[in-house]
Amino acid sequence: MAAGQRAWLQRRDAACPVAEADLLDPKKSKDRATCLARQMSDRTKALEAELAARRAPVADEPLTVSASAPQRPVPTNLQGHPKPASAKRSVDLPALTGRWAKADPATRTPIDDCRTSYLEITGDGGFSLHDPRIAAFPLEGPLAPGEGDLAEGMAFGGEEGLPEGVLRLDAAEAPRLDRLFLTLDPPPFGATFVRCR
Repeated sequence: MAAGQRAWLQRRDAACPVAEADLLDPKKSKDRATCLARQMSDRTKALEAELAARRAPVADEPLTVSASAPQRPVPTNLQGHPKPASAKRSVDLPALTGRWAKADPATRTPIDDCRTSYLEITGDGGFSLHDPRIAAFPLEGPLAPGEGDLAEGMAFGGEEGLPEGVLRLDAAEAPRLDRLFLTLDPPPFGATFVRCR
């Protein structure tokens, strides 16, 4: 938000320039004041629209649940032959520890800010899911893993008020590139997550 405001200030000052001599001319001062009022009104509308989008119930937004990660291009060597695949990291519950941001399933681009909307898993297996747009959240409790493994999809929950769900970790070569897929029911929820930076 702060970076957005700084960028907007630069655009505002470029749209409504003023020199010290202009301040002495009443007409130019009035024109600048009108320009600044218009810029601030436009910015206020944009911020209100962003706030309304963040507060909108998730039911008003299309829900995309990705069952699998998009295919990655096959790396090749100089002769055009596929490179041998590097061994995937082994994944276990400690690999999930940390804070995760909701992301676009296709591009891995985070769509939430990691401060108000995030999934957090602690080293002792605590689970915390926050999203101010969903009335049933925050959800917190022990992860209490059930059947399955993380690479294929591990069932969890159903204890201490935590809904039942499935976690699947797509472990990359480096932990910072991991993707986590989560589905819950109830409430019906599904999302792709990437690690917060």
